[in-house]
Amino acid sequence: MSAPKRVKGLTISRPILVGNTARPLTQLERESESIDPNHTHRWTFALRSPAPPASKAEGAAAVSTSRKVGGRRVPGIDEEGVEGGDDLALGTWIKKVTVKLHETYSNPMRTLEQPPFVISETGWGEFELVIRVHFVPESGERPLTMHHMLKLHPWKEDLPAPLPPPSDPTAPPLAPPPRPPVVHSWQYDEIVFTDPYESFYQLLLAHPPAPLAPQGGAKPHGYIVSQEMEAQEGARLVEARKNVVNVIGRLREKLIKAEKELEALKTGGA
Repeated sequence: MSAPKRVKGLTISRPILVGNTARPLTQLERESESIDPNHTHRWTFALRSPAPPASKAEGAAAVSTSRKVGGRRVPGIDEEGVEGGDDLALGTWIKKVTVKLHETYSNPMRTLEQPPFVISETGWGEFELVIRVHFVPESGERPLTMHHMLKLHPWKEDLPAPLPPPSDPTAPPLAPPPRPPVVHSWQYDEIVFTDPYESFYQLLLAHPPAPLAPQGGAKPHGYIVSQEMEAQEGARLVEARKNVVNVIGRLREKLIKAEKELEALKTGGA
C-alpha cells in the first residue's frame, strides 16, 4: 500500500464564520426554573459557512425556536439571527469542533460532531471561548485552535444616542431609547491548507463551499459577508501594499543620501 502523497506547491482554503449573538433574557425565561437566576443573557455561538441561506424558504424557516439536527435538538439557534448558513459541506472536511466554555458552566468542554456547529447557553458575563477545529483523517492536519471573546453587550457605536435634557425641568424624565435587541460579534476567516494530501484535496474539490452573496450591506440584525465585500477588501490590501512600497522607496532614498553624506565627511576628514 503506497503512502499518501501531498500536492506540493498548492494551497486551498475554505471560508468560515465564527462568532456569537446575544440578547437579554425575556421575563418568561427569567422565571424558568431551568435557568440560573443570576443569568441575564442568552447567547449563541456558531461556526458556520459565511454564505447566506440557499433560498428565501430556508430563511423563512429560520424563525423556529429550535431545530433537530442529527438526532439532537438545538434550542434557541435560529430565532437569534445567527449569521451565515448551515453549509453541510463543512461536515465533509471538519470532523468535529470542541469549544471550551468558562469553568463555571457544567460540562465546560463541549463537543460538536456535525453541522450545525452551534452552542446556545445563558450567562451573565463575557469570557473567551477556546475553539479547536478537528479535521477529517484524510487531511493529515493537526487541530486548529481559535479564540473568540463572547460578547453580550452592544458595541459602543450601536448604542442609541443619549437623550437631550428636557426643556421643562419639572417634566418627568423621558424613557431611555431601547437598546439593540440582539448583539452580534462575528469574524470571517479562511482556513488555508498548504501542500494538502491528494485524497484530501480531491475531497475539498468534490465539496466546494456555498458561494457568498453577490452583494452585502446591512441587515436588521447584522451584516452579510459578500463577494462585493471580498472585492473591496482585496482592493484595500492592494492599495496598502502600494503605500508600503512607496514608504520603503522613500526610506531607501534617505538611506542612500545619508550614506553618501557620511562617505563625503570621511573623505573630507582624510
